[in-house]
Amino acid sequence: AGVLLAWALVGDPLILVIGVLPVVVVCLARACLALLHRRVLWYEIALGCAAALAVPAADAADRFIVALGGFTVSKNPAKLVQRSVLPKNVPMTIRSFLSLFGADVAGARGTLNETFAFLHLAGAVLVLAALVLGGWRLVRTLGWRGPSAADRADLVADVLVVAIVANIAAYFLFYQLKNVDQAHEIAPVLSLGAALAGRLLGGPLLRARLVPALAAGLACYAVMLGFAASGRPAPPDNAAVAVWLEQHGLRSGIAPYWEANSVTLDSGGTITMGSVKLTGRGLSPWHWNEDMRIFNASDHSANFFITVPGEQVTPARARAAFGPPARVYHFRGYTIMVWNENLLRQLGPPVG
Repeated sequence: AGVLLAWALVGDPLILVIGVLPVVVVCLARACLALLHRRVLWYEIALGCAAALAVPAADAADRFIVALGGFTVSKNPAKLVQRSVLPKNVPMTIRSFLSLFGADVAGARGTLNETFAFLHLAGAVLVLAALVLGGWRLVRTLGWRGPSAADRADLVADVLVVAIVANIAAYFLFYQLKNVDQAHEIAPVLSLGAALAGRLLGGPLLRARLVPALAAGLACYAVMLGFAASGRPAPPDNAAVAVWLEQHGLRSGIAPYWEANSVTLDSGGTITMGSVKLTGRGLSPWHWNEDMRIFNASDHSANFFITVPGEQVTPARARAAFGPPARVYHFRGYTIMVWNENLLRQLGPPVG
């Protein structure tokens, strides 16, 4: 368990919230409860220690990867939001949770999509019911229920409950939520909730002879999935501008994060875009999911910049950083600014 947690933690710091923290908290609480009754739960102690040791093990692995010339792990961008932001985060947190299950009724457009969203509420309700039941059992386990309370508890269910609550709490407290697109930060809640619902509600639902109702609901889900899959997929957001850039011979440039990464991908790598961020010194390379070698001005060059309305890096900021452009184009909401020089030489130091 410790090795798996460390391995996962190297790939995603969110594992600290949904993996390491729940295991340590639950195991420590159960072990302390048993000690009060003069019993030692060696398994919980060992498992909790293994989870805690996964953190320095992952840090050591990250340093080893860097020492071998591999990738550098960026710092987690999450930070505690101001108290005034929390009331605004409440409705968006609820919508984000529902969107994981396809049940964001408030965001659905059209009668058909609204109907699908209402039907998907069933999955969200089942997970919420399992979370309430699991939370109640966890509270009872950690209460004064005698020396065998921890033995009767479900360790896996307890860890799942804490993981779900911790993930949603971190999302609510550490992000200024603007839209449900940020729900990917709580994506693990979907799978964790499904596991918890199956573990706690599977038996009771079978004993209540609700299998036909569940089968009917599953059939509706399958029909909705088939309907969605049969529709014509929308093209990637930045695919059109990638084609436009290629047609105009613009092969190497810079842009805010989303446009830079998307254009590079949509063009199959024929267009190289570096992502930049606004800093106190102007524009700087953003060391986030980025190969920093493309910002080496002695080996690479970039002569254009693209942005869209709503981005922090505006055309005015670009002019302030690089001076007046030689040409300016407008294409489907994009502003493309071209210079007759290497813009990489005028960028500030990289930011994490």
